[in-house]
Amino acid sequence: MNIKRFKNPSGKLVDSKDVYNGECYHCFIPNSLPPTKLENFDRSLVALLSEADTNFNRLVGMGEQLPNPYILLHSYIKKEAVLSSKIEGTQASLTDLFLYELEKNKSKDDRLGLKEISNYVIATERAMKHIRKKRKISLVLIKHIHKILLTGVRGEDKNPGTFRVTQNAIVPYKNCPLDEIRLIPPPPKYVNNLMLNLQSFIDNPPKDIPILIQAAIIHYQFETIHPFNDGNGRIGRLLIPLYLCEKGNIRHALIYLSAFFEKYDKEYRERLLQVSQNSDWNRWFKYFLTAISEQSKASMQSVENLIRLKRSYDTTLRRTKASKNVERVMESLFVNPYTTPNNIMTYLNVSYQTAVNVINTLAKLEIIKKYDERKRNKVYIAPRILKIIDNA
Repeated sequence: MNIKRFKNPSGKLVDSKDVYNGECYHCFIPNSLPPTKLENFDRSLVALLSEADTNFNRLVGMGEQLPNPYILLHSYIKKEAVLSSKIEGTQASLTDLFLYELEKNKSKDDRLGLKEISNYVIATERAMKHIRKKRKISLVLIKHIHKILLTGVRGEDKNPGTFRVTQNAIVPYKNCPLDEIRLIPPPPKYVNNLMLNLQSFIDNPPKDIPILIQAAIIHYQFETIHPFNDGNGRIGRLLIPLYLCEKGNIRHALIYLSAFFEKYDKEYRERLLQVSQNSDWNRWFKYFLTAISEQSKASMQSVENLIRLKRSYDTTLRRTKASKNVERVMESLFVNPYTTPNNIMTYLNVSYQTAVNVINTLAKLEIIKKYDERKRNKVYIAPRILKIIDNA
């Protein structure tokens, strides 16, 4: 870590020493919240805040009017899980995750990290359920979802659900030399108090700081503290929709930022680092607000497209007098646009032949088509649904 780049830090540097090899290095300890070095918002930031606020509130309004929001929410959560994990180095696609969910006996060969991504989906759904019950974000909740995230995957040996007691580092690549480390977070002895301060800010944020800016501050602070041995990035990104839902009294989170963060990954990391090195909050806020605005617009478009498509399918099923079983499977395709006869057997608790009849009906109506002829248990895909989710 090059300490010469910390010209106007939003915290302090402290000396530390590796207990194994005696090597000395500097750790960065962020200032307590709320920040004291916030600059006056310039006109461009005010304009971005107004635009982001408008787009976000429009998305919230759309989410509240959905007749069955959970059908759409599941697919959004899965895409966020894939992209948030991709930022951390996994290579799995959304299709990989959907197909993984269809497997009854999960493969032990998990080079793509699909179990990890599946855990992220479970952690997100548990956390959102917690918020919908009017419960607050707490350190207990954060530790709980972290434990879910790392259960049964790489990182399971790194004390899931427990704040770290060893030093970690934010690195550009594995085993990089000391001078190339981007940031060395606070020593373990500081972590608990820093997280208690973060909890205090979450509970009682200053009223003069807009909620979207509050979310940006919380994400920066969590990432900089890096309280766990592994999984910090994914938990930090999950805190954003959780916080916006809690403070905005929103039941259905349709805003997930990993698509933007992954697309502009280099800038994402640099903007966070510049807050630490030069107290450059404004550029981080601008980047964050742009992410909120762009992802809100993208989500609104995809929600509109999914609603329009579902209405079209509903009309088709009514016109053809399709059975309730066909209707139920059609709706399930908005949660996972891939299916198999065996999957439908389990979902509907019906015979194999009944499941095949449902598939034949949906295929005849051009809602699904064959995905992979080579597999004995044929896979079918709803291509129009997948295309909308993929482009969200």
